[in-house]
Amino acid sequence: MSPTTSTTRFVRHSVLLNGLFLAEGAIMFALDIALAAALGLSAQSDILYAAWSLPVTIGRGMFQSLTNSFMGLFAEADDQATAYNQAITVICVVAFAAAALLSLSARWWYPLSVPGATVETKLAGQPLAAVLAWLIFLLALAETLRAIYYRSGRLVVPTAGRIAGTVATIVIVLLAGAQQDLWLVVWGLIGGAVVEVLVGFVGLAWVPDFRLRPIWPERVVLTSMARTVGMPLTGQGVRVLSSITERALASLLGPGVLTAVTFAARLIAIVERFVFRGFQLATIQNYTAGTKQNYNSRLRIVALLAVPMSVGLALLAPQLVNAVFARGRFSAEDAITVAQVLQTYAPAIVGLALISIPLGLAFARNVPRVVMLFFAINAVALIVSEYLLIRLGVGLRSFGIANSIAVFVGLLWLSRTAAKEHKLWTRADSAQLAVIAAAAAAGTFAVRSLAGRLPAGTLVTWLTLLAGGAACVVSTVIAAQLLRLEEVGYITRLVRRPHSQSHSG
Repeated sequence: MSPTTSTTRFVRHSVLLNGLFLAEGAIMFALDIALAAALGLSAQSDILYAAWSLPVTIGRGMFQSLTNSFMGLFAEADDQATAYNQAITVICVVAFAAAALLSLSARWWYPLSVPGATVETKLAGQPLAAVLAWLIFLLALAETLRAIYYRSGRLVVPTAGRIAGTVATIVIVLLAGAQQDLWLVVWGLIGGAVVEVLVGFVGLAWVPDFRLRPIWPERVVLTSMARTVGMPLTGQGVRVLSSITERALASLLGPGVLTAVTFAARLIAIVERFVFRGFQLATIQNYTAGTKQNYNSRLRIVALLAVPMSVGLALLAPQLVNAVFARGRFSAEDAITVAQVLQTYAPAIVGLALISIPLGLAFARNVPRVVMLFFAINAVALIVSEYLLIRLGVGLRSFGIANSIAVFVGLLWLSRTAAKEHKLWTRADSAQLAVIAAAAAAGTFAVRSLAGRLPAGTLVTWLTLLAGGAACVVSTVIAAQLLRLEEVGYITRLVRRPHSQSHSG
């Protein structure tokens, strides 16, 4: 298979996965909009996010590595059905124990996670945290089932479950917002996760040659599973600890700051999980299938996608937050606060995009120690940067800047370990990326400046956002074509191929 054909297939597979992830990201974005309208930036929102963030970070973030790790493990198994049942059984036991432990210890860990909150806030959040801890069990199961579906080629089922569960949560959150009932929001989050898991189990009926039944693996298999999954989970565990520390630092800056930081971080997480994760999974699948890959070209593809997103967020964050979130209890002042935080997260998008390929290689090559150390290095760089920036008086913007620093530190280390034998990136690539970013920024800034001369209002905000975003994308495409980047051709061929096939038929 030629490098060009391999890259085109990679793009095709990545587009399918990213399309599904974009659908998931869109519905999660809608949930954030509903929560913003229902709660705004307030003591109540701080209570909810502090109680919710740790369980969802463990369940959705930490156990997300199960999908990547199990895909590599399943590829090595002689009996796929047995491997699937063993994975489900082990994760059920481990995740149930973790959720129970976190639920029972909520009275201790919750106050420690928000040291700057008032005594009333700490007391009010403890019972919420005890219930939300069970998200760990539910979401760990959902991620395990996702790995099974991806390995068996049933890509749509996990997305269908995520969308169905989130829609159920949004309905309940909107009802809770009218009543200002935090408990109703909590049960909405739990109920949505239950729906997602149920859809996942129902869909197993369509997995070929598989029947669900509990199987506890033999010691040798369990040891292999622990080695493959354990270290990435440990690395993600370090990342969880860093997120706890991050929220603790945010709580020290006053009411609403914890919500603003969590809110901005969640938006960036949506980009990471639902836009660039498809490239990571495609890398794992292609590597385990023995497909020859041009990693430099693939990094350039994800960089081309990341640049307009990063530049657009940096220059249009105020318009984005005002247009989408400024309603209900989310005030104009809240919008300014979130936009200030969000703008500083923009450079991290490019780093997250570039990480997707070498991190996918680390999972595919089954080197869990590298994965664990990557998350550890990222976490240490994050917390140290945040602490120093806060001490220097940077304030709200400390969190986004620190995240960008941590992402690029982790990328540098990962590129020199997980993919050291591959030519991933060159100085010429960096120069071209800088030119494209400058062109995108110039186009976006020009449109924003012109729109700024118009009278302020909702219509002008939307016009600025849409026109600025379009200018950012168009400027990126023009710059890439002027630089004659062949990756533009891969994407063009991908779009044209179905059209030509329909005519040939």
